[in-house]
Amino acid sequence: MMKKSLLAFTAMTLTAAVYAEPISGMLTIGKQHSALVSLSEESGDVVAYAFANQSSVAKTIFNHCLPDMWCEVAQPKVGRGDIPNLGFDFTVSGGWPLLAAKGVSLTNNQVSYDERLKTRYGILSVDADGGLRLNNKKFLPHIQANSSLSFVGHYEMGKTDFVLVQNTGGTACPALFHIVSLHPQKHTGTAEFGTCSEYFSLGNVSNDGLTMYVADFTGNKPKRVTYRLSQGKLTENGKPVK
Repeated sequence: MMKKSLLAFTAMTLTAAVYAEPISGMLTIGKQHSALVSLSEESGDVVAYAFANQSSVAKTIFNHCLPDMWCEVAQPKVGRGDIPNLGFDFTVSGGWPLLAAKGVSLTNNQVSYDERLKTRYGILSVDADGGLRLNNKKFLPHIQANSSLSFVGHYEMGKTDFVLVQNTGGTACPALFHIVSLHPQKHTGTAEFGTCSEYFSLGNVSNDGLTMYVADFTGNKPKRVTYRLSQGKLTENGKPVK
């Protein structure tokens, strides 16, 4: 059944294929097909570049990218046919078959890097010495840049503002992270954490906390490390971060 599905998908798309500009999207994995999923810049609809899990395209992408993280294909070959029902737990408005992929890598091109951020509890900023400030006052617990601080995510859930802060370092360790939680009763921030990779994506966000994924390049293939902040406690792959 799997072989027939793959053959049908390939035959449907080989008749008309074009080489496209670089593409990127969140790698979303399904039972038989997976896709790079993003929002259309024109319409805001969810679109997908789809491929069969048993294809050579899948092998290339799975070797270089990670589930639920952003992936870029520098030289894609895109078909003109319809895509199959992907079976994801969200609606995909449309897309294109992805027939070949060269120059595959993780990417952060969906991220905005800011040194000043407006929240419901005031302005977060970075002072001349690389220290984090809230409403022009030193933030406590103190967060200090290794090289520079950037605000790379802001999420409002209930009465809490969660802010993801990237702490950029040097060549040996390009990036670590902090999660700042702003609440009417208390403002808190985690100690720095991460794998030294700057590649990350956001998972679930709720009133209780948030989940984020960070790439880990130790070893032969990249791995995904899961960090979860829940009720003020941070875990790495389910274990407490000390």
